Amino acid sequence: MNCIECDAQVAIPNDAIQGEIVSCKECGTSFELVREQSGNLFTLRPAETEEEDWGE
Repeated sequence: MNCIECDAQVAIPNDAIQGEIVSCKECGTSFELVREQSGNLFTLRPAETEEEDWGE
């Protein structure tokens, strides 16, 4: 699969599971693996990041 941000190749582990987070080695963008309805294929969705709450 290719990174949505920089189009570099993103490696998907052979034992990948739904919801696993993978990162692009080129730009560092994190993605969540989402299993397609049709079977064993995954798509990439930008991972939601939680920001620090400094008590504001």
